[in-house]
Amino acid sequence: MKSSKDNTYTNKHTIAKKMNNNSLRGVVIVGRNNSQLYQRTFGGAAGDGGSADDLRYAFLAHTACDIIDERAAAAAQRSQNAPPQGTAAAAAAAAASGYLGLLQSVGDMSVHGLATATGVKILLLCAAADGSTPKDSDVRAALEFVHGCYAQLVCSPFHSHDEPQLIRSAR
Repeated sequence: MKSSKDNTYTNKHTIAKKMNNNSLRGVVIVGRNNSQLYQRTFGGAAGDGGSADDLRYAFLAHTACDIIDERAAAAAQRSQNAPPQGTAAAAAAAAASGYLGLLQSVGDMSVHGLATATGVKILLLCAAADGSTPKDSDVRAALEFVHGCYAQLVCSPFHSHDEPQLIRSAR
C-alpha cells in the first residue's frame, strides 16, 4: 500500500495523526478466510518492533478474528429470533459501517477492528501504557483511513486478486 511519493499509506505517523496519540503498535489486515494479508508492526519507545512482536501481534489478531466470528454468529442468531427494533438506529448505523470497536484487551494491548462487506477484517493493535485505551472516535478514523487505503489497492488494475501473496510495504 504505497503512494506515489514513496511513503507508505500505513505509515505510523499518518495513522497516529488520525488517533491523536502514540499508542499504535500494529496494523493487521485479515482476509475473509482468516488468512493474513498484511501485518505491519510499529515499535514502542524501546525500538521498532521485532520477530517477538510480530508473533505476539499475529496471535492477538487471530484471536480477535475468533471474537469477530463469535459476534457475527451471535448477531445472526439474534436477528433470526427477534423482531426488528425501531429504537436501535444507532446500533444499526454502526453495524452498517462495519466498525466493531474494542474487540479485546490483553495485558497492555488492545485490539480494535473493522469488518468490510467482503469479509476482510482490519485490526489496529494499540498499547495502553497507563491502562487506558485510545478514544473510540480516533480509532474509528484510523480504521477507516486504513480501509480506504486497502480499497485503493484492491481497486488497482495492477493488483492481482488471484495470487496468494502478502501485501508488502515499501519499507
